[in-house]
Amino acid sequence: MSRHNHLQHVADALSGSFNSRNNDVDGHWGLGLLCAFAGSHDQNSVMIDLMEHRITPVTERFNALIDTYQEMLYSLLEKQNMPVAWAKSVIISAQFNVPFNADYHQHYPKGEPALVSCEIIDEHGKKYAAQHGCYCAAHDPLNEFN
Repeated sequence: MSRHNHLQHVADALSGSFNSRNNDVDGHWGLGLLCAFAGSHDQNSVMIDLMEHRITPVTERFNALIDTYQEMLYSLLEKQNMPVAWAKSVIISAQFNVPFNADYHQHYPKGEPALVSCEIIDEHGKKYAAQHGCYCAAHDPLNEFN
């Protein structure tokens, strides 16, 4: 059986994957679509609760994305021999147009700095968190390949 501190690795894997270009929604970068979605609701962030299968601001548009990361969570827990019950809360959040931070924003500077974080709270209330940064522009189908 794994130890609870392996939940830190799960948080890091989820945050890193969500931040990556492999975060795909119908052939488009999920983070760019989420940035555009947040902006259309006058928000600079989105929050996904994987255990409750919901996103804030509320929409059904990203249900497949939530399904993907919920399945990834369960797979990561299984690979670490951890029961799902150890993860009472799993929140992935993305913040857009954040201040530049050299620890996170060292890649190709297209768009504005963004941060993706994952926070897992175990059944004892202990928090495990990871954060990754990137540059992100809101999805624009007219400017997709520039």
